[in-house]
Amino acid sequence: MNNHEKSFIKILVVDDSPTSCGIIKLCLDSSADDYKVYIANDRNEALKISKEISPDICLMDYNFPYDNGLDISKAIIALGVHTNFVLITADLQEQIVEDAEELGFVAIMEKPIEKETLLKMITELETC
Repeated sequence: MNNHEKSFIKILVVDDSPTSCGIIKLCLDSSADDYKVYIANDRNEALKISKEISPDICLMDYNFPYDNGLDISKAIIALGVHTNFVLITADLQEQIVEDAEELGFVAIMEKPIEKETLLKMITELETC
């Protein structure tokens, strides 16, 4: 085995909108070849993928039809998965922001997400 094998930053995108997931994946895939992007559209997929890959970064939407991103994040944490949670939402209510920060989210991004802002935030997380 080669000791110089490429390591990837594993990024899990959890969002029920295929459009949002596609835009984020396209931004990340087109910007660097050291990101491995995984997509989950609901709680069950998010838990399954988190347990399998233990993502380095989890980009979590807030609004889901029968759930919210903070509750899904709590369930991921309960699995023993340690990741950098980033809340991505168009719903920037003060209480949601406070709850996300209390839960340990490292960043909050407002939709629509701009590519440059997303890449800067991920670069900053990589260097932490």
